[in-house]
Amino acid sequence: GPFNVSFDATYLLPIGSEREDRRGIFIANVGAGYQATSWLQPILEFGYTSGIISGIVIETDTFAVTPGVLVTLSDAFRLDAGVIQTVYGKNEDVLTQVLIGLTAAF
Repeated sequence: GPFNVSFDATYLLPIGSEREDRRGIFIANVGAGYQATSWLQPILEFGYTSGIISGIVIETDTFAVTPGVLVTLSDAFRLDAGVIQTVYGKNEDVLTQVLIGLTAAF
């Protein structure tokens, strides 16, 4: 149907000598979209991010909401655009960010 739901979860593990006390970042997103036309899909995504810096025992948490669109440009390219609005931040800045991405399928 024209409605879809997605979920992703990621853990970023820093490696190398420059990581200092960083122990990782967990990211989880859940989103919903509606295929309005063959080339346009409005979306709404909710995201959670948590980071750990162990040397000084700081935990960071953010919750954000992202309204956006996915625009199919061709069989090979898709444009992603949205506004990420942080609604809660613990030991993090509450920000508004613009997201623009180009996805290539080959």
